[in-house]
Amino acid sequence: MTLEQFLNLVAAIFGAVGSIYVLKSILRLTPEITERLSATILGHNPDLIDSLSTQKAESVVGTRLIFIALFIAIANAVVLPSNIIVHPNRLYAILFSIFLSAIVYLLLRIIGNNVNSRHRLATARIIAAKTLDRLFKNKSIPNYEMKSLRHLNDKYLHLELSPDIKNKDFLQLIAKDVGCIIPEGIQIEGESPS
Repeated sequence: MTLEQFLNLVAAIFGAVGSIYVLKSILRLTPEITERLSATILGHNPDLIDSLSTQKAESVVGTRLIFIALFIAIANAVVLPSNIIVHPNRLYAILFSIFLSAIVYLLLRIIGNNVNSRHRLATARIIAAKTLDRLFKNKSIPNYEMKSLRHLNDKYLHLELSPDIKNKDFLQLIAKDVGCIIPEGIQIEGESPS
């Protein structure tokens, strides 16, 4: 191994470790932490939920790109001989590297979108479960709380609802989705007791 290869390898390792060290705090971001951070006196801030979920997804993608780069640097310095030619024409080699990088980026972008969606959904389920738990203790659910739950569903949960679904039926659907049981005697504002 030449000095140049050795220094490139050490630089790649230090760069990867340093980048992962910077990303560690965001990689530890769980839906529970997102729910707590997005909570305000007036409810949960959807912009903050979206932002934290996006940061989490981008950190996952960034970390994977760092590991790919580190693997390539180690393979280049340790395993591959230095006299292999990708293509005799330099322009074609550059275009091939751009094409390969674009494919890897698109695949990781799909993974990132999936992480983002799952993180947002898990956070919304935690919010819904905590909201239902709080409402069930009161035995009465005000109309504005039902509107908040419907908004949460429209933005994050995406439960399939008929346009004319009654509040009681909607409450049963959302409770089932988050694993809650509706206690006896719950009253929804504006609906007759059942």
